[in-house]
Amino acid sequence: MWNSVTSLFALFPNALLCGMIMAVTCAVFGVFVLLHRVVFISIALAECAVCGIAAAALCHIHPFAGAASACLLAVLFLAMDWENSALPRDAILGTLYAGASALSVLLVARSGMGLLEVKAMLYGDLILAAPADLRLLALVQLPVLGLTILFLKPLLYTFLDRNAAQLMKIPVKTVEFLFFLALGLVVSAASKTGGAMLV
Repeated sequence: MWNSVTSLFALFPNALLCGMIMAVTCAVFGVFVLLHRVVFISIALAECAVCGIAAAALCHIHPFAGAASACLLAVLFLAMDWENSALPRDAILGTLYAGASALSVLLVARSGMGLLEVKAMLYGDLILAAPADLRLLALVQLPVLGLTILFLKPLLYTFLDRNAAQLMKIPVKTVEFLFFLALGLVVSAASKTGGAMLV
C-alpha cells in the first residue's frame, strides 16, 4: 500500500498536496459552518467564486482575484445584521446562490469560454494542478488554518454558545465576521483549483 502512495505522489505531487491542503482546511471550516447552522453558505460562496472566476475570464485578470473579490463581497453582504430582518438567513443565502448562478451563466456566455473551460470551472482540474496552484493554496489556506487553530477558543464559544461568549466579553460579531471573511478566502482559493462542486 505504501508503494502505491509513493508512486501516486511521484506521478501527481501537486495534485496530492493540493488535495490534502484543501481537505484539511475545508473540513475544519466545515465543522464551524455546521455549528453555526449555515450549511448552505458553502455552496453559495462556491457559486459566488465561480461567478468571480467567470468575471475574471471576461476581464482578463487572474481567476483567484475574481473569485476572492466575489466571495468577499458576498461575505460583506452576509455580515450585515439580518437578525432583525423579516427574511430568514437561509432565504438570503438561497437568493445569493440563485443570483450568482444566473450571473455566472451570463458572464460565461459573454466571455466566450468553451465547454472544457466551463467544466474545469465547475468540477476543477485537481489532477492537473500546477505548482502555481499549490503555492496559491499554501499562501492562502495554510495561514488561515493556522489563525483558526490559534483562535479556536473564541470561535468555539461564539458558535456553541453565543450568550456565554458575550458574557465572557468575546466580540461575537467581530469573530463571526472574521470567520466568514476567512471562509470566503478558503472557498475562493479552493474553487480555483478544485472547482465549485468539490468545495
